[in-house]
Amino acid sequence: MVSLKCHYGKLTGSYKPVFDLPGYYTTEMNNPYVEIGFGLTNIFKVLRVEYVHQLGGTYANQNFADRGGIFFRAEMSF
Repeated sequence: MVSLKCHYGKLTGSYKPVFDLPGYYTTEMNNPYVEIGFGLTNIFKVLRVEYVHQLGGTYANQNFADRGGIFFRAEMSF
C-alpha cells in the first residue's frame, strides 16, 4: 500500500481550550507538511507495517522530529 498525508493551514489560538501544544510548535511556519508511506497491510489479517518518510523541510532542522520511521499497527478490515 502507498499513503500520502499532507496538511497546510494556520495554527490559531482556538486549539488552547482543547489541549496544550509544546513550545516548539510555532504559528510562523508557512510550509505544508507532507509525508509518504509504503507498506504491507493485512499480514495475518490483523497486522500492518509501514515505512513513512517526511517530504519537504517543515521540521528539517528540528531535533524533536525524525525524517522517517517504521510503524506497526494492529487493525481489522472487513
